[in-house]
Amino acid sequence: MTQVDTQALLRAVAFLTEQLEEAVLAGEGAKAESLEKIAKSISAHIKTLREVDAYNDAVQTRDDNQRYLSYEDYPPLRPGDRAEILRELDALFTRITTDEGADCGSEGL
Repeated sequence: MTQVDTQALLRAVAFLTEQLEEAVLAGEGAKAESLEKIAKSISAHIKTLREVDAYNDAVQTRDDNQRYLSYEDYPPLRPGDRAEILRELDALFTRITTDEGADCGSEGL
């Protein structure tokens, strides 16, 4: 999972804050209903920002805790798989060291 970008939400909160400031400075011309709408919108955006931050933190924690196995941690091959891999390696080595591989030059490697 990838983290969610919060820049759009931050810009929206900044814009709404500016609108609220302008409405308050306008004084009597600003209706209480319009101020309340802007305040509720800011509150909703801030709540969403908190939720997105929590999600991003969870994603980051999951990514930090992701562990990759080292060679020693893998289970051993099954005998049949091991034998097949050894046969394929032997065939590849034989092809490289014989005339068939020599015809290819360095491009065959």
